[in-house]
Amino acid sequence: MAVGRIMLHTGTVLYVAAVLTALAGIGFWQKKKKGIFQTHKFLALVTTLLFLLHWLIPGALRNLF
Repeated sequence: MAVGRIMLHTGTVLYVAAVLTALAGIGFWQKKKKGIFQTHKFLALVTTLLFLLHWLIPGALRNLF
């Protein structure tokens, strides 16, 4: 555990992707624009892939940096 330092972890990246997906979903719900929906679908795919990465290899980003 590193005190005073933010460690990049797959769970952190997954959380950010989930929040962005939710925001895109809310944006589509309010505006009903096709482009926002396509962004929401793409972010949902990215969130799913990040979940699988986090579930299978939680320390994957630690190995990169």
